[in-house]
Amino acid sequence: MTGKRNSIDGAHDKRSPFPLRAALECAIIVSICAVVIFVIIPTQTISQGEIGLSPGLLPTVCAGAISALAVIQFIATYISKSSSKIDPQPSMRYVFMLVAAALVGVVCIVVLGWEIGAAVLSLLVILALGERGIIRLILVPALVSLTMFFIGKLGI
Repeated sequence: MTGKRNSIDGAHDKRSPFPLRAALECAIIVSICAVVIFVIIPTQTISQGEIGLSPGLLPTVCAGAISALAVIQFIATYISKSSSKIDPQPSMRYVFMLVAAALVGVVCIVVLGWEIGAAVLSLLVILALGERGIIRLILVPALVSLTMFFIGKLGI
């Protein structure tokens, strides 16, 4: 398949007509999230008449968000005009950096408390992911710390 001919400049559209790999990834992620939402969460969380939110609410919202992000990623891949390929095998260095950041973050949470430990964890994770923007490096941990403070004080 050589691609469609662009009528404006005579160039060829090099993207494939349907991104099969992205569709399979999306289908797998959405299927796993559906099993989590409809099978695992209801059997593993028990509502015992507590005041406030159900214990299954947060995992359900997270699984729903993961499904939504998978669909958005598929749509973005489908409508993308670029023919550039992303390396399907990221370096194991990133995996080790994220695991190390998580371990240090958990130790900080235990030693320093939720507010400071969560800020350290978020800072280490965004550094491991390659973020170098100074505003994000300050703003994300500050917002995470503030969120943990409000969760602790208000019981959100």
